[in-house]
Amino acid sequence: MRSVQSRLHLIWADKLVLWLVILGIAALAICWCLVAVAAGVDGANHVALSFGWDPNIAIALLTLWAVLRALDFVAGGSTYKLFVPAREPAAPVMTVHEQPASTGKPMAAV
Repeated sequence: MRSVQSRLHLIWADKLVLWLVILGIAALAICWCLVAVAAGVDGANHVALSFGWDPNIAIALLTLWAVLRALDFVAGGSTYKLFVPAREPAAPVMTVHEQPASTGKPMAAV
């Protein structure tokens, strides 16, 4: 499970929008079931088709997701780290007084 999460790179913005989509689909399924109990399957299908698909909901969710990802980028979160490579720390500079630890071997043997 951990390797799947590390490959997906889901951040809090992705999880929020994903949960909103899942809750919306669950609400539609529950409403369809309630209408199916009251009016039968044909009635539930008729009601579901009469509501139709509203693309504004999908556009709103995509816009929300893009804004949340942009906020994460500006805050220097995971989205920022995807685009900006991490800098390697500089190697420490040894001064004349700092010598590497002695190995106990003559210089020619090292």
